[in-house]
Amino acid sequence: DIPGGTASDSEVVDVVDPLIEKVSTSPYAVRQTATIKVRVTDKYFNPDDTDASTLSADEIEVWINGAKDTSITPVFGTATVLDETRVIGGVNTTVQYGFEQTITLSGYAVNANQVKIKILEDAIKDKSGNGNKDIEIIAYNVLRLTNTEFNANTGATESNMGYPFLGEASILRQDVEQVIFENSISGSTASGVAKVWDVSAQNDGSIKAWTSQTAAPYTVYIGSDYEIFANQNSAGLFSMIGYSEVCTETETIKNLNLLNTNSVTSMWRFFHATGYNAMTSLTLPDSFNTSNVTSMATMFSRTGYKAMTTLNLGTNFNTSKVTNMNT
Repeated sequence: DIPGGTASDSEVVDVVDPLIEKVSTSPYAVRQTATIKVRVTDKYFNPDDTDASTLSADEIEVWINGAKDTSITPVFGTATVLDETRVIGGVNTTVQYGFEQTITLSGYAVNANQVKIKILEDAIKDKSGNGNKDIEIIAYNVLRLTNTEFNANTGATESNMGYPFLGEASILRQDVEQVIFENSISGSTASGVAKVWDVSAQNDGSIKAWTSQTAAPYTVYIGSDYEIFANQNSAGLFSMIGYSEVCTETETIKNLNLLNTNSVTSMWRFFHATGYNAMTSLTLPDSFNTSNVTSMATMFSRTGYKAMTTLNLGTNFNTSKVTNMNT
């Protein structure tokens, strides 16, 4: 209310900025494309001002591997109007409060570690002139390489193996009894966490691993506030996890559905000796897609060697492109 005034002097003051949110992302790294669906909303959305109510290429930056890439121009799909019925002056009126739209990026490097967009400040303005804040949306973000963390050519044997897990020298692979994927990194700051390390290929902390143990056996959590993608070269990702005799967990890998494998081309030694000591079963989720994998050599060699009785490959275990399935 206006100070000193009456109820009839009151007026609406809009202090809320337009909101831009990610709805979904659909990256296909092997095709060098990524589609991002966004939702733009505001109670006082301004459909009558085209410049203020639509997204354009000059309002979006494309970032590949942490650097702005001006060679990629976003392509916009047809916007879907979001509207609702409101009572205005006693009359039911259909009012647009936003829209949803897809943004497609094409032509980035096939081996990119990270693909994201930045929608710039004030790209959308409402009827009161309030503009959105900058927003970053990561479409594609991969785990670091693990293809050298267990390599038979180094001369190491499985009894004296001293290779790190996801780059952390103090956490040896054979001493990790369980890996649990999480859909956020909030757990990395929880009380009791003993070690946190960056496991993103981009090295920007966007994917983290953490554990509460200070000695073996370890339970390692891997989490991100964005979707986690397995590296295209995912050789040895879970190799030797749970190998040590101190590992007693019967379920070695949990929440594997949170790891996107759509763009993986190499799964060499992916589950080699995983859960060797105590794992009783391994079930791959239906989201575990191997349609682009060319190498599955020794992928399941000695998996669950001592105790496993069940292996379920799910519905998307596809070998159509595999050229090496050496056991």
